[in-house]
Amino acid sequence: MRTVLLVLAFGLLVAFTTHATNTEPDADKLAEADCYSAPTADCLFVLVLKTANENGDAWHRAGALAGIAIRQAQSGDIDGALKTVNEIDDLWHRAGALAGIATAQALSGDHRAADETLATALRTVNEIDDPWHRAMTLAGIAS
Repeated sequence: MRTVLLVLAFGLLVAFTTHATNTEPDADKLAEADCYSAPTADCLFVLVLKTANENGDAWHRAGALAGIAIRQAQSGDIDGALKTVNEIDDLWHRAGALAGIATAQALSGDHRAADETLATALRTVNEIDDPWHRAMTLAGIAS
């Protein structure tokens, strides 16, 4: 539950603040910041990752990472979003995150990149062994 709340908080913060794109969080500055009293997109990103990694549950970690990747893409950090996607082990979550990134790319006008990312999402779906899960993933991407 804490991971879900942090992902939502991260999404809200990104939606209402200007987030520098193509930059990596400065670990020294983040260590000094009190993220709970003065949150920034970068420190919330670190908190979500830390909480997801502490959870120990691969499914929830993958879901948290997918949420982070989509929020990164929505804030314009496509490179960061694609790096985050590479850390997602679960194919269902990875395909969904890729579809979310493709949507953000299309909305920003980068249709060529959106097509490429969507093609990657569909290739990821094809790697899902179970037909029911594959169908449900395709349905999620189509919606």
